[in-house]
Amino acid sequence: MDLAAIIQGASSGAVLGAVYILVALGLAIVFSLLRIINFAHGEFYMLGAVVTYYLFGQLGLPFAVAVLVSAIGGFVMGVLVERALFRRFHEDLLGAFVLSLGLLWVVRMSVTSEFGAQPQGLPSVIEGVARVGGVSISFDRLMVLAVGAVIVALVSLFILRTEVGRAIRAVAQNRSAAALMGINPTWVTSFGFALGLALATLAGSLVGPLFSVEPNMGGELVVKAFIIVIIGGMGSLPGAVIAAILLGLFEGIAGLYVDNAQLAIIEFLVLAAFLVVRPRGLLGTAEA
Repeated sequence: MDLAAIIQGASSGAVLGAVYILVALGLAIVFSLLRIINFAHGEFYMLGAVVTYYLFGQLGLPFAVAVLVSAIGGFVMGVLVERALFRRFHEDLLGAFVLSLGLLWVVRMSVTSEFGAQPQGLPSVIEGVARVGGVSISFDRLMVLAVGAVIVALVSLFILRTEVGRAIRAVAQNRSAAALMGINPTWVTSFGFALGLALATLAGSLVGPLFSVEPNMGGELVVKAFIIVIIGGMGSLPGAVIAAILLGLFEGIAGLYVDNAQLAIIEFLVLAAFLVVRPRGLLGTAEA
């Protein structure tokens, strides 16, 4: 295996890492605020791709418009889902687990009944391939990588520099203390949950032209996002970013040597070993 092939694999892994970051960030934000794992998170990633399929692939709207509509729709759905379903399950892992499985099933079956079970393709957004030496990458993948990096940077600045971002961090650290400081934990939790789902639908929209769009596409991704959140540290946003990049690069390079089934086994063994050696994750706390 020559160096060019490894670089090619790493470039593909970087694109996967960008997608993983967006989905895992949303899952980490939800966990940090509600202390629950939303296993239906991947279905909203799928919904983002489906919305893009109809708006961009069928109606011919500009890709940017489809992505924007998908993200806004994800945010609105996040507010509704948090208020109607998940609000009463704060820190109730078992209850939230059962609820999220039910939501997963309802969303997937509803989409399947309307969209169909067969995978559908989307046209390329930017035709062509960039070649540097022996490495080639499509402009579509470069677009996903660039847009993903910009979104992650904007979300990081939002969390670190804005009043709402500081409120999210305060509620995540200590809900009661944040309330005593005049922060409304209920509003912040609803906003954070909606932001998490918006990131998931945004990721689905971006990858629509790269992969087939079908109702089951969110299942595997939410498992990957869960692995990322665990390795990064439950509720740690920087940890989720680092773990997503590492997982994407690992899959891109390891995929040159092993098939998907072997890769899944290796990832499981690495996760199990990581939980034994450092159960709190890369940047997580002992409490989390």
